[in-house]
Amino acid sequence: MRIASWNILSGQSHDGSPAAALDLQVGKLDVDVLALQEVDYLMRRSGGVDQVSTAAQGLGAVDWRFAPSFAGDEGDPQIPTPGLLLGPERSLPGPHYGVALLSRIPVRRWSRLDLGASPVGLPLLYARDGQRRLKYIADEPHVAIAAELANDWTVIATHLSFVPPLNMLQLRRIRRWAQQFGRRVIIAGDLNLTYRFLPLGPLWRTAARTRTYPAWKPAVQFDHILIRRGLKARKLRRPSLAISDHLPVLAEIRG
Repeated sequence: MRIASWNILSGQSHDGSPAAALDLQVGKLDVDVLALQEVDYLMRRSGGVDQVSTAAQGLGAVDWRFAPSFAGDEGDPQIPTPGLLLGPERSLPGPHYGVALLSRIPVRRWSRLDLGASPVGLPLLYARDGQRRLKYIADEPHVAIAAELANDWTVIATHLSFVPPLNMLQLRRIRRWAQQFGRRVIIAGDLNLTYRFLPLGPLWRTAARTRTYPAWKPAVQFDHILIRRGLKARKLRRPSLAISDHLPVLAEIRG
């Protein structure tokens, strides 16, 4: 099974150039399952587009879910949306923002885990509209989605807090949650943790080691695909993409 994780920066380019078509960029990945982070739904900054449906069309997904972290447009109050999962058969009233999981493989069951937010933020390098500067960023609610696939694998997609040690605690919580899905389970997402600080424990390992951030001069790996020890994996070559300040991570998993 081929899998990828990509923080798409709401479909924007990091250098201020015109944003490329999201469906075409996603289609270049050519994977069976794709975890996406920083996904907009009807937000002004991304032209009021439903980016989840657009990305699903580009991938050729047969099923997908969007887990909004909050409702509200950029600059508006953020309203948490615990427990909410949007699929192809539903729509949401107004702008939302969150993570998505798209699959070319039929999905038997979907689940959502809410992970909370840090009460404080941090100054971060902020790359948007061609500007790169330090800016104080407040944390947002975080969430994980699990897809139990028809091929007996389970994929969990997430975007963890950038505030330590909360991100480590969130990953440990996801690992505990993953136990119910058996051995053939994968965790994919922007974990906001470098390899050195990943709390993998004795049962988990990374499927692909590669630098993913920042896209214009990759120095660290924040984006990971984690699998159980004993499963086989190989890193896949990533295509040239025209959006985001993150590069995707791709792997082929066997077990």
